[in-house]
Amino acid sequence: MIRNLKSAVAIITCSCFFNASAAVPSNIGVVMTPGDMVVDGASVRGNSMLFDGTVVSSGDATSNLKFSDGSSTLLRPGSTIKVFREHAVLSSGIAVEQGPGKRTLVADGLTVSSPNQQAVVLVNVIDGTHFAVSAQSGEAEVRTSSGNLVARVKSGSTGHFMLGASGVDNSAVKLQGTLRQDQSGNYLMTDSQTNVTYQLRGNGLHAMVGSPTAITGAFVGGTPAPSASGVVQVSAVTEAEDGQGGGGASPSASGPGSGFSHATLIFGIFVAIDTLLVILEALGDLGGSSHPVSPVTP
Repeated sequence: MIRNLKSAVAIITCSCFFNASAAVPSNIGVVMTPGDMVVDGASVRGNSMLFDGTVVSSGDATSNLKFSDGSSTLLRPGSTIKVFREHAVLSSGIAVEQGPGKRTLVADGLTVSSPNQQAVVLVNVIDGTHFAVSAQSGEAEVRTSSGNLVARVKSGSTGHFMLGASGVDNSAVKLQGTLRQDQSGNYLMTDSQTNVTYQLRGNGLHAMVGSPTAITGAFVGGTPAPSASGVVQVSAVTEAEDGQGGGGASPSASGPGSGFSHATLIFGIFVAIDTLLVILEALGDLGGSSHPVSPVTP
């Protein structure tokens, strides 16, 4: 009887210990700062553990978030970020992603990442509807929540993104670039502002092959050509105003099923070496190097 009672107590004790252990979330990294910061609403000085869903607001100094997968994020003073095991959501300020396995940054619902493991990518949420992406030593890709590629920011360049008013038809698109045709007969265009290639379908395209062209149309379903990111059904084809396929309007939306039915995306891609100095300044705060890295010429 006593033996059975001891066994029952042992089983209950083990069960309680297991349940208590299972209830404790595992950390995903650590955040360090030479000053003060706010972690999940509590003021912290020095360092703190990071868990899935932790919100970090940097104070007067840059915060260094180091994750267990080897990636790291520099959070500039006055910035706020929410971290998860696979990504991080930047709600305000500036974050710099670097290191192998760097996690995806989300800003205004768009994901920012780089296919280059050595790339350094800066995301700056300027206000509630406007943010910028700067790429250094490797290009950055900007995608919708469903994975649709909407812009490539080349190394040494900065892309600015804005969410427009709700209620606009987000299937509409305007492109500008040089129209070309591949070996399979597909009409292709790389938009001069977003650096994204689309397959075009419609009338009047053949006559414009090889010429700087402005396209108006709408995103449609279907599998695009291997080198294209989406299919556009063309409604109007005209010669580009500047005659060089540059400086025209870019996609006003990310296409059907993107999760952006409430807004129109307006893109303006331009070279901004001065903006890259912000990256170098951010890296210099905690990088331990007194020699800034030279911006890469696009």
